[in-house]
Amino acid sequence: DLLAYLHFVQYMGHGGNATRGRDLFREKSCSACHAAAGEGLKGAADLAASSAVRSPFQWAAAIWNHPIETEKMAGEPQRTSTFDDDEMRDLVEFLRAPGGAK
Repeated sequence: DLLAYLHFVQYMGHGGNATRGRDLFREKSCSACHAAAGEGLKGAADLAASSAVRSPFQWAAAIWNHPIETEKMAGEPQRTSTFDDDEMRDLVEFLRAPGGAK
């Protein structure tokens, strides 16, 4: 778990591509439940307003617990998105960008 966390922290320290992150927010179906920068639904947490995107500890915990929380809300297992290469870094950059990527 510690090695996985240390690998993940790299996504929090270096900037990604906010425009690509906005696209991923839609493509990975985050917007089906979450809002961010005025996009998506408001059924679940507004990710751009969440303190989790500013803390690697909180973000790692939120991502780790996401499948459990979505299953609780839906009452059944849900498909979870996977992220490759710099996709998580780009998503976090979008969520951190004031007003989202333009």
